[in-house]
Amino acid sequence: MNVNLVNINSPTSYAWPVSFLSMKVKLVNINSPTSYAWPVSFMSMKVRLVNINSPTSYAWPVSFLSMKVKLVNINSPTSYAWPVSFMSMKVRLVNINSPTSYAWPVSFMSMKVKLVNINSPTSYAWPVSFMSMNVKLVNINSPTSYAWPVSFMSMKVRLVNINSPTSYAWPVSFLSMKVKLVNINSPTSYAWPVSFLSMKVKLVNINSPTSYAWPVSFMSMKVKFVNINSPTSYAWPVSFMSMNVKLVNINSPTSYAWPVSFMSMKVRLVNINSPTSYAWPVSFLSMKVKLVNINSPTSYAWPVSFLSMKVKLVNINSPTSCAWPVSFMSMKVRLVNIISPTTNAWPVSFMSMKVRLVNINSPTSYAWPVSFMSMKVRLVNINLRLPMPGLSHS
Repeated sequence: MNVNLVNINSPTSYAWPVSFLSMKVKLVNINSPTSYAWPVSFMSMKVRLVNINSPTSYAWPVSFLSMKVKLVNINSPTSYAWPVSFMSMKVRLVNINSPTSYAWPVSFMSMKVKLVNINSPTSYAWPVSFMSMNVKLVNINSPTSYAWPVSFMSMKVRLVNINSPTSYAWPVSFLSMKVKLVNINSPTSYAWPVSFLSMKVKLVNINSPTSYAWPVSFMSMKVKFVNINSPTSYAWPVSFMSMNVKLVNINSPTSYAWPVSFMSMKVRLVNINSPTSYAWPVSFLSMKVKLVNINSPTSYAWPVSFLSMKVKLVNINSPTSCAWPVSFMSMKVRLVNIISPTTNAWPVSFMSMKVRLVNINSPTSYAWPVSFMSMKVRLVNINLRLPMPGLSHS
């Protein structure tokens, strides 16, 4: 693990107080209870936060969060099967708030999520569940009389599920969806133009080529976008996006095995930019990601890979002389990987990480600019080979 924290606070009128956090975490867990199996659990995470707050009239306070999470879990209880669970997620948030009359405060979020789950309990079957999602939100609010505040969202979702329990059958379920919303609001002194998008998509695919197998692919997605831009001096233009994505893929080539791949993701972005002198423009991102992958090629094994991640970023920049612009990030990551290819072995890899960064920069002469980071990392790896007769009944 590498952690780099740089905090530069200059009380002069020409400086840029900078708070920077760069963190890399890499965990590789290889548990091989037999000579032919290589169950691997791997997580690589990079987090970078840059917060630049300049109290001068010509500067652009910037809050930037770039996060990459990659999880690869390969559990091979036999020499011919390679069930793979893979999640790659990128999140980028840039918030630029300029209190001057000629600037364009911009808040955008670009998120990519890719999940590939390959469960092959036999040498001839390749059930595949794949979801690739791109979400980009750009919100430009210009307080001047000649500008056009624009809010648009472009989202692409593609789901391909191929379940082949036999060598001759390829039941395919495919969903491709594109949504683009452009909202142009002309700033009059009396109006509150509102643009919102509410979308629900539900896909259920049940393919049962035999009487004992029920491979199921299910995706439920809800997206709601509300953008309110009011150029008057007493209003608060608000742009937020709330998105819920749930994917459950159950592939059961036999009557006793239930390999399950599950991803639940919630993303909410709220950006409030008020050009008046008494307001507090706020930009925060709250994201929750949960991935559970259970591959059971036999009735006695439960290899489990679980990732739960929460990220919250709050950035408050107040151009007045008495305020305290605050930028903090709170992140929790928990990874539990339980691989039991036999009834007597429980290799366990567990990581719990909490990161909190608080940066308070006050341009006045009586304040205390504070930057601190508190991080907790716990890794527990337990490999037990003692017999537990009650496992098959649990």
